[in-house]
Amino acid sequence: MIDAVAAGTISGTAVKGRLRDATVSVYTFADGVRGAAPVGTGTTQADGSFTNVPVAEGTSGPLLVEVGGGGSYAEDSQPATVVSLDVNDRLRTVVPAFTDGGAVSGVVVTPATELAVSYLGWLVTAGQGGADLPARWTTAHGALEAMLGIASITTVVPSEPAQVDTLTAADRYGLVLLGLSRTAWTASTAGGGDAGAFGPTINAQKVTNLWSRDIRDGCLDGKAGATPLSYGGVGTLTDEATRLQLAQAIVAYLGDGARNVTAFTAPPRSCRCSTPSPPAAATPCPARASAPSAGTCSMTTAAPSTATARWSPSTAPPRSPARSCAARSWSRPPPPTSACSTPRRPCASRSR
Repeated sequence: MIDAVAAGTISGTAVKGRLRDATVSVYTFADGVRGAAPVGTGTTQADGSFTNVPVAEGTSGPLLVEVGGGGSYAEDSQPATVVSLDVNDRLRTVVPAFTDGGAVSGVVVTPATELAVSYLGWLVTAGQGGADLPARWTTAHGALEAMLGIASITTVVPSEPAQVDTLTAADRYGLVLLGLSRTAWTASTAGGGDAGAFGPTINAQKVTNLWSRDIRDGCLDGKAGATPLSYGGVGTLTDEATRLQLAQAIVAYLGDGARNVTAFTAPPRSCRCSTPSPPAAATPCPARASAPSAGTCSMTTAAPSTATARWSPSTAPPRSPARSCAARSWSRPPPPTSACSTPRRPCASRSR
């Protein structure tokens, strides 16, 4: 009998800035275990795209897509700074169900999907988040989407900075990546530059690597297990690195007239916070089975139009209800609107 099934293909885009000349490697990923060797390889183009990467005949089931091990990108928060990836630098995502000979397109690989893959690893090890890998992948990327306020981190292509002029899902995604890049820039200036020069030593990829290590144990607490993580110098991670501090980095970029190329500015000319319901009192981390209601912040832009923008990501870290964070108590931090007023107070304490 002759097998007439042709090799399959995978196409998509890798974005941090746009990741060019990077190797795309596709692995089998049954039960969350990466295959020993790639079943397909390709290279990204100047715009970060990869097209029709061949997948070996006979391959089916979940796949892991890795992009990195070389290549370069321009930092979103300062495009003149071009970063070359180290051999071990990578971004990952999952194709949950591949059919032998199939053609999958629209795959998106970003720092957000990298965090989701790390969180997936913990869900698999802990036996949480669903009955099989596709279900657990849905849980993993869904948790990041809820935290970041993005509709779909696996299918939406982030806007480039100059394209951000509304708050579509792509623009929100683009702002998150801007905030990540700005976090690296801020770390490079902390303590007189103790973290190292922006670009060569500390950059968006290095920050992504640290955040990925943080969430690998199922809890975003600024630690890898019990080991505190650091950007370098005095720039330590905290349990707010991917929430409040990321929001503050976005606001800082929007307020930087020398670098901001979006249609937004900060601080906004008007700001108000509201919550659908008052947040609960401080409770131990394990007791939170779901994200608290997100606050919202309306921002009037200084762009030529008078359109207003709304940014309302959740503030809860992705975690399983069964996950213990060493019984650490935490209360809901201020959402991104904390930069809009002084003194800083939680949304629930402001007058509506």
